[in-house]
Amino acid sequence: MSSESGRSANTSIVLVEDSPEDVRTVLYALKKAENTHSLQIHICGSANEALKLLEDTPSSQHLAFPALLLLDLNLPGKNGFELLQNIKGDSRLCHIPVIVFSGSDNEDDIQRSYTLGANSYIQKPSDMKRFVATVRGFLSYWLEFVRLPSRQN
Repeated sequence: MSSESGRSANTSIVLVEDSPEDVRTVLYALKKAENTHSLQIHICGSANEALKLLEDTPSSQHLAFPALLLLDLNLPGKNGFELLQNIKGDSRLCHIPVIVFSGSDNEDDIQRSYTLGANSYIQKPSDMKRFVATVRGFLSYWLEFVRLPSRQN
């Protein structure tokens, strides 16, 4: 990874996804797409689990603050929109790039995601080759090229 990006070699990504099949697919795509990144992947099956992880991360020595959060909208309990609103409304978490990674192509879902502060909305491709290419593209963009402000405690 380029030193110009300001990211450490050990990069943390949070995947918020409740479907075991989708988790396996995303993990496979991340593994295939990963080039120079040493990724730590934290899987959360619910919005509440993700919030707990994010709130505990600054005080934990073994967790890197996430460089990216991949968010499915359909979650048990609190949905993805509510989690997105919580993240973007919290001054400690609001700088984490959130990619809504959803099977939905519903225009209302897309509009609402951006209104709540999503950094990107990507519809999950159904073809595995395209899925891997999509993941490779957003990893490259968010982890190699984008400059984010330093995290403030």
